[in-house]
Amino acid sequence: MTQTDQQRIDELEIKTSFQEQLIADLNDELIAHGKRLTDLEQQLQQFIDHMNSLQDKAPDTDEKPPHY
Repeated sequence: MTQTDQQRIDELEIKTSFQEQLIADLNDELIAHGKRLTDLEQQLQQFIDHMNSLQDKAPDTDEKPPHY
């Protein structure tokens, strides 16, 4: 194997190593974003449930006040 071939192989190995690390880092970010999205969906559902319960407790606005 010539020096040029060995240099090319070394460069490819270095690039592959960096790419593997980048993929691992991106995967970690994707997992973190997925967890955050799940948390936000749960919070949104809790907010919707809370708003619905408040709406259920609200007086009926179609009724006329007693002084009519």
